[in-house]
Amino acid sequence: MIYTYAADLRNLKDPKCYPDLLSDLSEHKANEILKLRTLNDRIKALGIALLFKEVLSRHNLFVDDIALDTANTSVYKSISPQECNPAHQKIYFCFSISNNMLICSFGMNELGCNIQKMDDIPKTFSMQYFHRNERKYLESLNAKEVDREFYRIVTLKESYLKMAGESRQQSLKNFEVLIDEDVELYKDGHLEECWFEEYTIPGYRISVCSKDNDFSDIVFINVS
Repeated sequence: MIYTYAADLRNLKDPKCYPDLLSDLSEHKANEILKLRTLNDRIKALGIALLFKEVLSRHNLFVDDIALDTANTSVYKSISPQECNPAHQKIYFCFSISNNMLICSFGMNELGCNIQKMDDIPKTFSMQYFHRNERKYLESLNAKEVDREFYRIVTLKESYLKMAGESRQQSLKNFEVLIDEDVELYKDGHLEECWFEEYTIPGYRISVCSKDNDFSDIVFINVS
């Protein structure tokens, strides 16, 4: 089963001004968050740590810490059998942040998740990142449909890249997603053995990709 959780970070306060927000975290993790230079990075790191702690608690899992990377929108954690109780096997976690919304997906197989806030298509995001068939698909749509499907394709492809551990710059245009009743992904002309689940939050697109095809409903958690 692949589980996905979401948290809204808009109401989180700066832990430098409200240190009680760090009381449930380890001293090491609290210090790590406080050392971050910007308010945005501290809020992101605090949100990830609190959501991670709550997810572990809900599933009776125990791990001392998680490595935070606030320079990127994703954080990965594989829990080894020695760290994990009671499921004595590796567990995969992936986080993604867009604007004020944070998601976390985890399961027993490789996975990736991505969330994108649906604003106007960013001018810095070159259409050359899309496969030629995806560009043709987008060109066939009206303006309203283009916005929706643009972010849908982006989240699908980003979630796959995170699962596969590949970089966007090298890979985005080298594979394609085919959107029909089911989403399929083709790389070098071959169908990849992976599955997708899509979720919607007002104003956002979410995609989770995994080698597992059993997905839960998304669950919202209050971290403020």
